[in-house]
Amino acid sequence: MRAGTVESTSHYHLLLFQFFQENGYEVIVITPLQSNALKNIQVRKLKTDRVDTYKLAMPHRVKVLRPSQVPMDAMRGLRLLCRQRSELMCNITRFKNRLTALLDQIFPDYDKVFADVGGAGSLAVWAAYPTPQILLAAEPEELAVLIRKASVK
Repeated sequence: MRAGTVESTSHYHLLLFQFFQENGYEVIVITPLQSNALKNIQVRKLKTDRVDTYKLAMPHRVKVLRPSQVPMDAMRGLRLLCRQRSELMCNITRFKNRLTALLDQIFPDYDKVFADVGGAGSLAVWAAYPTPQILLAAEPEELAVLIRKASVK
């Protein structure tokens, strides 16, 4: 069986992996950490494409690494979506923390009134009453109505 090794580089290696696998090659995907370790196995510092290629081919030749199993398109898509969602959730948390820090300077104790400063009720109050003075002058009933309307889904 024909064989090959590719280095995992973001998503670019996936096209090579798919192409070679569809054309009957046994493909091994190695991480950059693995490839750097393989490139540094000699004492002398030779840095050429020919030397690097030889070093990357050696583990495949001596059967140190096994052929890779890259998930099918649907599974890979689901993994990408899960990673994207996780990243977005981290961003939301980071932005809410920044918003809380800013509101602490402009509206002291605002986060004690609203558990979720990024929630619909909080944002409606903030949009209608942009300064602490305007907010303090507002009628409590007016605020209650505004929060109730904004919080209803």
